[in-house]
Amino acid sequence: MHAPSPTPLPPIAFLTAWARMLMLMLMLMLTPALLLMLALAPAHAVAQGTAFTYQGRLADQSRPANGSYDLQFSLFPQASGGTRIGAVLSFPS
Repeated sequence: MHAPSPTPLPPIAFLTAWARMLMLMLMLMLTPALLLMLALAPAHAVAQGTAFTYQGRLADQSRPANGSYDLQFSLFPQASGGTRIGAVLSFPS
């Protein structure tokens, strides 16, 4: 007597089992990464301060500026032209 041969799974059942296994593998791989990202994320955003460093050159008639000078600062919405935003800030020497 021969043992009955196992009935093969229909193709759709195989795809469903394969899809479940793939989903389980993805969840097992992505869950630790997601938890690590959440643990390392900052608790709140920090605003930038108002201080800045000038990294250019101050010149007086094509020569490096040397001595005391009156400085004025203005803010514009683009690199050239346009209407000034706010008042001029003056810092006399």
